[in-house]
Amino acid sequence: MNSPAIENDLPTLSDERVGLWLADVASGDRQALALLYKQVSARLFGLQLRILNNKALAEEALQETFVKVWKNSGTYNPDKGTPMAWLNSLARFQALDMRRRELVRHGGDFSKRSSLDVETFTSELPAIHEQLAQSELLSLCLGRLRPEVQQCIVAIYCEGYTQEEISTSVDRPLGTVKSWILRGLKSLKECFVEHN
Repeated sequence: MNSPAIENDLPTLSDERVGLWLADVASGDRQALALLYKQVSARLFGLQLRILNNKALAEEALQETFVKVWKNSGTYNPDKGTPMAWLNSLARFQALDMRRRELVRHGGDFSKRSSLDVETFTSELPAIHEQLAQSELLSLCLGRLRPEVQQCIVAIYCEGYTQEEISTSVDRPLGTVKSWILRGLKSLKECFVEHN
């Protein structure tokens, strides 16, 4: 295994370290997968729990995400984004797929599946709260957006809604929602560049 041991890890997880673990996983290193899971699973689970609002489904989504990490870590390309962005995308898409399957299974009524009070559960997971505390820049940049733009971006990227669902929810044309999201993402990128 090429990546450093977790016991020597700094409190803040670096993209370089995650990238090393992904490279080790790609070469078939099960210990690297275990280390990666130990360090990032709470963050990914928090994302999936927010999308699914169901502990059991989020746990299943997390398991399926790490199966995909094991099988596809060799496809990670650092030129296309950070290792955590790649992992977050895998987790998000897995949760969205599961959410859509649940919608189909329950005839479009997502409320019929068993649910969990997300606030109660996340209070039991300090790791999620620590990760959220580290996202101050994202909060700052989101706060600069108009409320309707912020609502659309959070709905699509954090809660798993489609642009069509958002359009219906906010009672605006689909083209308007798409424009809000594109302009909002551009503003977020500019804000990140400004503060880095």
